[in-house]
Amino acid sequence: MTRNTAWIFRFYKNAKTQKKERKGGTLDLEEVEAAEKFILKQVQSQCFSGNEKLNLQTFLDSDGLLRVKTKISQRSDLPTFRFPILLPSKHAVIGKLIFEKHVELSHAGIQILMSSLRENY
Repeated sequence: MTRNTAWIFRFYKNAKTQKKERKGGTLDLEEVEAAEKFILKQVQSQCFSGNEKLNLQTFLDSDGLLRVKTKISQRSDLPTFRFPILLPSKHAVIGKLIFEKHVELSHAGIQILMSSLRENY
């Protein structure tokens, strides 16, 4: 899903540029990350459009994503681990992202999958 969105973004960008300046080949990491951030922003805008964040301490990061301040925010870990992205638990897109990560990790077990998800989200 993320890669498909990145391909759509590239197609849109190439459609607006001159033929000589169009980008080809495989997707860059930046393109895939931009597509993933776009998807997560769309999910957050659908699910957390007001008081639905309950009593969580949230803030907007530099990418426009809602993040949660946790008890481990004082540690020296990666910011993505210390301040996880606020995601709904029962959204179809989130289920697909989890499944993509599961396949990416070669169908690893629950503990490895959860660890990887917590590092990134």
